[in-house]
Amino acid sequence: MFKIIGADQKEYGPISAEQMKQWIAEGRANSATLVQAAGSTDWKPLSSFPEFTVSTPLSPYSAPPVLASNDERKSKLAAGLLGIFLGGFGVHRFYLGYTTMGVIQIVVSAAHLRHRFSLGIRGRNFNSGRNHHHHRCARPSAERLS
Repeated sequence: MFKIIGADQKEYGPISAEQMKQWIAEGRANSATLVQAAGSTDWKPLSSFPEFTVSTPLSPYSAPPVLASNDERKSKLAAGLLGIFLGGFGVHRFYLGYTTMGVIQIVVSAAHLRHRFSLGIRGRNFNSGRNHHHHRCARPSAERLS
């Protein structure tokens, strides 16, 4: 098992040797990636581990490992607050990594707002007064009642 320091300077792992090889193949780790083997306290460059062949060129712009959408480091409180205040825009979905659901939520919200807005303009004309006739209600006088 191994731990690595990503390009974002965050620690990832523990991961297996197979996972490390996959990250190397995907370009998520390179020869300069700092690695700590299980049981060790030393951080060494990946190139110092003979079991890993790094065929990708060294790049200072290598991306860190992609985090799963259920990353425990994401604050559920922050996601909840985003959902309350900006929920219609799907911001909390993007924050939690559910990009597809976020896009769907934006599309549905935009369609809903467009529909509501168009009903407000066509269905009720508040400014012209054409649709609203204000008449005084005539109350029967006491003479008519008798």
